[in-house]
Amino acid sequence: TAITIYNTDPAYRTGRLIAVNSSYICYGVKGGSIRVIHQATGMRLLQKGHSTSDLGDVALSEASGDTCFMASCSDEGDLFIWRLSLEDGTNMAASEVHRVEGGRNGQPEQTYRRAVWHPTQEVLLTACADGSVRRWSCSGGQWTAADMCKHAGSVSDVAWVGSGGE
Repeated sequence: TAITIYNTDPAYRTGRLIAVNSSYICYGVKGGSIRVIHQATGMRLLQKGHSTSDLGDVALSEASGDTCFMASCSDEGDLFIWRLSLEDGTNMAASEVHRVEGGRNGQPEQTYRRAVWHPTQEVLLTACADGSVRRWSCSGGQWTAADMCKHAGSVSDVAWVGSGGE
């Protein structure tokens, strides 16, 4: 069954516009919003956040039951992390747990291009326009980043090796 008709203008893109895990499907729509669909129930949610630019990349962590994290980067370099959940099987919710406003605020070191979740843990890698690769993790409800490496030029992609090695 088709879930959407996705018309886009041909353009070079480094990020994903569609992400899937065992519980959810999500995809970017015009205006920077993200449509989230719960696979088992078909419930839909329109998550707004990237209100000033289009979606550049979206990623889902692996689900634990009906709960997971969604990370997204805008074309302007903003990074958002949301917690997706299905409560009581009747109410789908997305709550923002972390936000970094990107390079449009004069901070090129915070212009995010790509986000990739660890295959088995709630750990996120991000690629940045300033050449940084950052590893994000949550401790005590706070998301923190650690620089893993620095390249001379902009980083446009990152990946976990096999089952999650760095």
